[in-house]
Amino acid sequence: EKRRDRVLWLILLLMFLWQIFVCLQMWDAHRDFLQSGETGFFLGFPIATAWQVYGVWLGAAPLVLFYSLGFRRYIYSEEDEAAFTAVLNADRKQQREKSQREAKNTAA
Repeated sequence: EKRRDRVLWLILLLMFLWQIFVCLQMWDAHRDFLQSGETGFFLGFPIATAWQVYGVWLGAAPLVLFYSLGFRRYIYSEEDEAAFTAVLNADRKQQREKSQREAKNTAA
């Protein structure tokens, strides 16, 4: 929650609006085809189909880009990584101590 700033909410809002735009284009292209029975072609597909094929990727591209570029800032910061590494090291130490105790008990 501490990294949820206004920039994050603005980016999420813009991505949501982009998704809505792509969804409406898919729906509108399909509706137009059903009403007229005629269509153009885009990259080898009828327009309605092209929106279905390419629109899904086009709609998700900003989210993937944001995830990639904002990973360290919003998802897994260096502070999070350091805390996780500390937990792992403590667990490893505990496991080593447990193994040493068990080895002493079996040797005795």
